[in-house]
Amino acid sequence: MAVDIGEGRRFLPNYYALRHGGSKAESILRSWNLEGRNSADESWFVLRTHRNDSSLSGHHSVSCWIVDNKFAARRHSGDKSAKVMLMLVMVLVLLLVALLVVLLLVLLLLVLLLLVLLLLVLPLLVLLLALTLSFTRSLGAGL
Repeated sequence: MAVDIGEGRRFLPNYYALRHGGSKAESILRSWNLEGRNSADESWFVLRTHRNDSSLSGHHSVSCWIVDNKFAARRHSGDKSAKVMLMLVMVLVLLLVALLVVLLLVLLLLVLLLLVLLLLVLPLLVLLLALTLSFTRSLGAGL
């Protein structure tokens, strides 16, 4: 049996029920699959499997079952999953840009630190060179 709810309409069942209408015990359903699909051009996928299910027990018996929608929801929300994937890519790109900005700021700080060190060390190097030259001259004059 198939139920078409109309073009562009979708639903995810949480439960479903069956009623056995036959009068013979051998005609009672025992094994079957509840299946669904998103559109007529897609293949059917299993929402629930029954094997040797004895829930339907007699003439006009009724039983109800829970439908695990984890798999169905994943298949049912193809449009949503594409949007979620796009959002994840956008978040990843933003995180990469933020990481790049942080790395550039660290590099800038390292360059500034190097400049400060050079500005502090350069006068000391000039002073050391002047002292060395002065000492060398005084050694040469003392000979």
